[in-house]
Amino acid sequence: TSEQRSELMELWDIGGSGAHRAASAVFLDGAAGAILVHDLSNKKSEENLSQWLSLLDGKPRPVGSSSARPLVADIESCHIPILTVGCKLDLAPHRGPSAYDRMNINCLRPIPPGSTASMALARFFDDAIDRTKAPVNERRRRVQQF
Repeated sequence: TSEQRSELMELWDIGGSGAHRAASAVFLDGAAGAILVHDLSNKKSEENLSQWLSLLDGKPRPVGSSSARPLVADIESCHIPILTVGCKLDLAPHRGPSAYDRMNINCLRPIPPGSTASMALARFFDDAIDRTKAPVNERRRRVQQF
């Protein structure tokens, strides 16, 4: 569309090991968005998402919570846009429907323009980019509202 524009985004891959967790606050401070990646074939990996959310918003959460609904509510209430990516679905065929809004993306096929998946991804990135354009005091105010 005529409203599309090119933007530069800086992505940081912060390892999920406990050794990296202490240093992650340096990278997460001031983040405009977060992509949380977990292994669908490893239940512990999904449970660790709550710890990453705690690092993002400072709210303590119980470790090892297996309930998807509170996690979804926490993601939706976070002060920055969050995209949660579950990988290795081929190794977890037993995974049934989840509480998350889902889209299946195959890295070997392009995402069709205008598709639901394309629109959801564009919305996430647009929200993150818009946060970087807001004045610093406005960004801080949004964080304090939650």
